[in-house]
Amino acid sequence: MKFTRKMLAAILCVLLLGTQTIYAAPIGSYILAEEEVETTEEETENAEEGTKDAMALSAESAVLMEASTGQILYEKEAHKQLPPASVTKVMTMLLIFDALEEGKIKLEDEVTTSEYAASMGGSQVFLEPGEVQTVDTMLKCIAVASANDACVAMAEYVSGSEETFVEQMNARAKGLGMKETTFKNCNGLDIDGHVTTAYDIALMSRELITKYPKVHDYSTIWMENITHTTRKGTSEFGLSNTNKFLRQYEYATGLKTGSTSLAKFCLSATAKKNDIELIAGIMAAPDSKQRVKDAIALMNYGFGKCQRYEDTEVLPKEVKVPVTAGKEKEVTGVTGSGFRYVDMSGADLTGVEKKISLKESLKATEKILTKNEIAWDKIIELIKLSSIKEEIINHYINDKNLETRITLHDTFSINKQGWFLWLFEQIDFSTVYRLLELGCGNGKLWQYNSYNLRNREIFLSDISNGMLEKAKQNLGNDYNYLNIDCQNIPFKNNYFDTIIANHVIFYLKNPHLGLSEITRVLKKSGTFYCSTYSKNHMKEISDIVKNFDERINLSSISLAEHFGLENGKEILSNYFSFVDIKKYEDELIINESQPLIDYILSCHGNQNEYLLNCLKDFKFYIDNLIKQSNGIKITKDACLFICIK
Repeated sequence: MKFTRKMLAAILCVLLLGTQTIYAAPIGSYILAEEEVETTEEETENAEEGTKDAMALSAESAVLMEASTGQILYEKEAHKQLPPASVTKVMTMLLIFDALEEGKIKLEDEVTTSEYAASMGGSQVFLEPGEVQTVDTMLKCIAVASANDACVAMAEYVSGSEETFVEQMNARAKGLGMKETTFKNCNGLDIDGHVTTAYDIALMSRELITKYPKVHDYSTIWMENITHTTRKGTSEFGLSNTNKFLRQYEYATGLKTGSTSLAKFCLSATAKKNDIELIAGIMAAPDSKQRVKDAIALMNYGFGKCQRYEDTEVLPKEVKVPVTAGKEKEVTGVTGSGFRYVDMSGADLTGVEKKISLKESLKATEKILTKNEIAWDKIIELIKLSSIKEEIINHYINDKNLETRITLHDTFSINKQGWFLWLFEQIDFSTVYRLLELGCGNGKLWQYNSYNLRNREIFLSDISNGMLEKAKQNLGNDYNYLNIDCQNIPFKNNYFDTIIANHVIFYLKNPHLGLSEITRVLKKSGTFYCSTYSKNHMKEISDIVKNFDERINLSSISLAEHFGLENGKEILSNYFSFVDIKKYEDELIINESQPLIDYILSCHGNQNEYLLNCLKDFKFYIDNLIKQSNGIKITKDACLFICIK
């Protein structure tokens, strides 16, 4: 009887399979079939508890990211390198969309399947050698059915070969700051060294969904037929989405599943609720059911934590600001995009106030060109930033003024080690895993980097986008660049183990608010490196300009009185359990007039108002001082506070 049943079952299987050709994946490197297992209503309700403590994730590694800011809301072994299986295809799709955006390919282009592409094992749509499908159809095959053959066909179409395409995948990953990722193929089949992390999955998924939201048109397809047209004729083939998260979570929008015998069950899950978009990266879950359950738990936690503020009031498209002493009577300013903010602290956002602040007038600068020297028509007045003292003009929309000031120190300092190298050597990198620099400027500090920063997260931030662009130009893509105000740092509590603020705190309108934010995001026993200077720092330069014209103030307030060597330790002791101070020994001996003049004109006081019309006289005055003193001696009195939380 048992034998008869087995024979009947075997015959039935043969009849069902018919004559269809079955392709095998390489041994030990196969894509597992997605389990058709639904999460029960009771399990979904349990996942909806939405508290961090309630989450007992089964996955070895996981991360939850808010898409618009990139802020990490939750993590579990987020930087553990693991094989990603078909979640690799997030990067494959990103490069395809890049090619579409750049006009290299079009959705209606026809792609011919090579012998090599057709030979791919694992999950596939059974493309045959010579078969032609459009780019649009290939994208559906990749996003919905996780087709390995379609991935290779598209890699060859975009880049000529899979090998070249994979090189581009790794280059794109590096540009996104995916420091722990190495791709070896375009589809995720297991191979030694093909690894990524949950954090890096979130990074590439964020780039894909924010830059190319059209990907959701593909990732949300549940079932659809495609047509095979080959030498054998025409046949329909049904695509069925491998991502069961789409059917089990009402806010789901994608994105990509992956599973192999080595990688276990992985997922890049995306969801959107009340204009808040979240990304969950899940790696090495024990089965597909747990993978979905983990994703739901993460999403519910995130949506329970986030709230979004958006200013919907329409601003005027243009504003007029009067100009005095200029060719034009007024200039036109153009308003930017609306204001949006994602809050994680539970703050009452109904109390957010908006203020539009314009300068009463701008004073035009005279165009002055001197032989082989700076073009003073490049000097401009810049808008004031709310986070900086209202009296301090932001001269750092780009790095020109900053470079002018650094050049004076580099050229005439008697301590040839230099401030930035000295400062860099004070940082204990043995304790650094996550580091944030506030006010990174043009990235000068990191030009002296001699450490291997792999497996470390380094965030360089500045309030000026121009500075960040220059820093990225100087340093490349090995760092994460963020435009933030250090009085409102968009990271969760206890996130960083090291924070650096080089000559930043004294610029803050409210240093106590800034220091409160710094200690909030700094881990217990974390280190804060904070530099400043004393009231005597560079005082001779102020004396020089005062003696020339007593109306000149190089700074309308004393930054050192705000936060300096004299009072810094007392202020910092309110926030840190330990505060040490290290002095930097140096002075300037200046024997050229022009670099000193350039420095003075780069200051954020009123000097340009009185000097631009008499530069020849001022240069003659400086030249005489240099001759009389055989070089002008300038005091430098800077220090570094090393603080432990």
